[in-house]
Amino acid sequence: MDAAEARTRRAALALHALATDDRARVLAMLADAQRQRVEPMLSELQELGIPAGIAPSPPESANAGAACVQRLSALTVEQVAPALAALAPATVTALLRVHDWPWADALPRGAPGAHRFPAAAHVEASPRLAPRMAEALCESFEAAVRGGADGRATIARGLAHHRWWRRWMR
Repeated sequence: MDAAEARTRRAALALHALATDDRARVLAMLADAQRQRVEPMLSELQELGIPAGIAPSPPESANAGAACVQRLSALTVEQVAPALAALAPATVTALLRVHDWPWADALPRGAPGAHRFPAAAHVEASPRLAPRMAEALCESFEAAVRGGADGRATIARGLAHHRWWRRWMR
């Protein structure tokens, strides 16, 4: 299976998970060529008896995100604090919201530069990132911690190609 076919299959699964009216609206917005590729796959899902309205399972990359969270959880506050201090406050808050990090409570909140380490109540009140955004942020942050380089530059390089990240960070 080539990459285009895999994308079309994922699109068919996502469409199949929608309510009937929503699916019809999305199909009407597709170009004829796209609709012709997706409709046979939707028919196949119906023939197989897969009930509509059920969300597709998370992609295999979700396991990669979980592994990254596990590796970051194993770090100490001394290892993560320098990389966190190099980040914008909004990025720190987003990262702290991704997971209940074991080192989060040990972050210095009263020291100079502590404004970068938001209070737990502020973190809890902030919205969670979408799974793929959280995964990309964790992977970039891990690279910054492991590389020992300026965390902001490493994360910016890692996330620069994601338009959604640039919009979210405005």
